[in-house]
Amino acid sequence: MAERSVTVSGALEKIPAFPPIAVRVLQLTSDEGVPIVQLEKAIMLDPVLSTEVLRRANSALFNLASEVTTLKHALIILGLERIKSISTTIAASRYLKSILIVDELRACWRASIARAVIGQMLARYFLLPEDEAYIAGLLKDLGRLGLMTAYPPEYTHLLSMAAAGVHTEAVDIREAEIQMFGIDSASAGIYLAGKWGLPDYIQSVLSEEPGAENASNLARLVHLASRLAEALGFGLIPGAASADFESVLAEIPEYVRNRIPRNADLFRREVEARLESFDPNVKPAPKATNPPVSPPEERAQKDCSSDEAILGSTVTPPQKEHERVWLWILCCGVLTTVFTLLFVMLLRR
Repeated sequence: MAERSVTVSGALEKIPAFPPIAVRVLQLTSDEGVPIVQLEKAIMLDPVLSTEVLRRANSALFNLASEVTTLKHALIILGLERIKSISTTIAASRYLKSILIVDELRACWRASIARAVIGQMLARYFLLPEDEAYIAGLLKDLGRLGLMTAYPPEYTHLLSMAAAGVHTEAVDIREAEIQMFGIDSASAGIYLAGKWGLPDYIQSVLSEEPGAENASNLARLVHLASRLAEALGFGLIPGAASADFESVLAEIPEYVRNRIPRNADLFRREVEARLESFDPNVKPAPKATNPPVSPPEERAQKDCSSDEAILGSTVTPPQKEHERVWLWILCCGVLTTVFTLLFVMLLRR
């Protein structure tokens, strides 16, 4: 694995610690065999997270016949994957709460969530865990989020210069970070993830060079999700894109490309819908400066219809899973009864 070297800067000392509850939940859920009781005790220590977990369990997605009133029941309904995503998103949003009133800084948060959502959408096609793809995408810019939190005016000024450079002279954000803070955001993220004890897969994604031959598939997926997010208008600098949507799609393996929305507007709407469900603070993204190349009208209509079918099946409601489990139990019960009757009849003979 190709990793970046990190030189610690004094600027990192001012960065506040990531919410401990999020770190604890990530550590616990890294073990698929973690007891629900242990996870329940950890989440109960945070009233805001506990309330949000209950709210999600009672949402229309699950369409349950009765209200979920206990945290333990909610954890069982949601499962480990959703718990990881929910807790990390809420913790990060609270971590950034004081700076999200600034448009330039809020755009960074929107870009992080968009990358996470797109990574989650693509993960299944790369045979990767959806929850890890989401969290790795969300925290890929951990160092930038930390610098933003510690130095809001300075980072706002840096982003304003970069935005102005879209139309004039380009600004190298990495070089500007080093001049201003003595360290770039990528190196800051590597240091902070290790200091805070985040799971290994997050630290690997932060430290690996995605273009390296031996880079992990998760690192490559997060990089691809970043490029797609930027092409759709969810970049660090709103409205600017280094490549158009069609060009980024061409980089994706064909078997994956045939299973995701190939219409930029449809893809953008799906991402925006998911952004709002994860964090209401996120505003819709402006269209990218480099507009995607529109396919012929007939092909577009065909793509839209097939893409809508794909998008409709990206999330399988747990209710359907429960129905299949109950059907399986019913079938087993019927078979058991039949075999019992046959056995009794044989004994009587």
